[in-house]
Formats: sequence, C-alpha cells, structure tokens
Amino acid sequence: MILAFVTAILCFIAAIIMLTPYFRRLTLLRPMAFYLIFQGAWQIFSYLIYELYPTSAVPGYVNRIGTILIVLYYIFILFMTRMKSKRKKKDQS
Repeated sequence: MILAFVTAILCFIAAIIMLTPYFRRLTLLRPMAFYLIFQGAWQIFSYLIYELYPTSAVPGYVNRIGTILIVLYYIFILFMTRMKSKRKKKDQS
C-alpha cells in the first residue's frame, strides 16, 4: 500500500517539476509530464481496484489505453516540433 502511494507521489512531483516555467520551453518534456501524472493516478487507481476486486482486469486495460494515448500525443508533438524547425530553417534561407 505504501509503495503505491510513494510511487504516485514521486510521479506527481516529477511531473510538477517538468511543468514549471523553467522546463516549459522544452516541448518534449510536456508529454513526459502527462505520462507521469497518468502513472501516478494509475498507481492509486490500480491499488484501489485490486483491493476491491483482486481478479479485475480493468486497471491493466486502463493503463494500456492511457499509455497508447500519451504515446500518440508524444509522436504528434515530435512531428510538430520537427515541422516547426523545418519552417524556421526555410525562413532563414
């Protein structure tokens, strides 16, 4: 029980640090911060569900779907920053 909450708190702290104005200019840290927020919430959610229903498969599905969505967002951000850098190079020429 304590390990789940400690893990969740550490994920939330790391995400808060990544979302501070100092790191906000690094666009690839935002998806990572969202992933850590999701993982922190998932740790608590998963612990509560497994305590109530030990044979439930819901937390596994929620984790997989959430991870897929965050990875798609990360890929989208990667492509957008790449296109943005190409436009800057083209405008400088």
